[in-house]
Amino acid sequence: MQRLLNTLADIFLAIFAILLIFYVFSQPSVVVYERPAPSEYLSSSPTSFPLPAPSLNATMPEEGNEGGRDVRKVVFDKVNSERLKAGLKPLKWNSEVAEVAQQYAEELAEENKLLTLKNKPCALPFIHHKDVKGRFQDGRLRAGGVDYFSLSAENLFAISKWKERRGEGNFECLSFNWSEDANVSEELLRRISYINSLPNVSWSYVYWTQEDLVDKIVSGWMGSERHREVILEEDFEESGVGWAEVNDFVFVVQVFIKRAECGYNGGPCCDSKCFEGLSCVDGRCIKE
Repeated sequence: MQRLLNTLADIFLAIFAILLIFYVFSQPSVVVYERPAPSEYLSSSPTSFPLPAPSLNATMPEEGNEGGRDVRKVVFDKVNSERLKAGLKPLKWNSEVAEVAQQYAEELAEENKLLTLKNKPCALPFIHHKDVKGRFQDGRLRAGGVDYFSLSAENLFAISKWKERRGEGNFECLSFNWSEDANVSEELLRRISYINSLPNVSWSYVYWTQEDLVDKIVSGWMGSERHREVILEEDFEESGVGWAEVNDFVFVVQVFIKRAECGYNGGPCCDSKCFEGLSCVDGRCIKE
């Protein structure tokens, strides 16, 4: 009888040991997360375009009709109203991010001078997240001295300032497919070549109000799943808007960021770690 009890005790201890080992190794382990380089959020770009009217330089936005306010702030406030409707915190205006967005809006407008000529029957406004230097918004932010972000995103929009054109006959315009993997400069030349091949025409225009334009831009973003996701991403905290015009076309850029607590250039190290391209020296992240 005693032998049986001893045997049962040994079996019990063996089972207990097996269960203990299983318990220890099946618990969630602690994962040390080494922060990557600031991520980029690539959204597809909705374009809304009727057509043009000339001016040769990309211009800064004029003061709007709403109390003389900068139209960029009007776009910004309307985007924030969409966040508030969704129960999210409003974004804070970041003037450094806005400067990066403005520079890219002006760059897009400059590129589109020959694609939006008033004396042509077609316009091919071209917007793209990858610039001619191969950078996306994260690269443009860092080049503009904004390195203190852990997440970034960008929404783009192109729209004509007029809602109706009247003139000679009808002309069927070609559509051009575009991929962010393609070469931007080559795509620009391809479109310019097509526009140059078209006959000259004459049009008269009926224009949108600035309030209409802003409504169409923000409603266009909200009507696109990927752009809406960016606007309603709760992690984003700050943003800036760029607005530039050429040949009666408007190019709008909104850049969003989440601030990094550490790991950025000039900032504190994250447990001796920094973003890609930076080194931790005496507790601060500096360029290698």
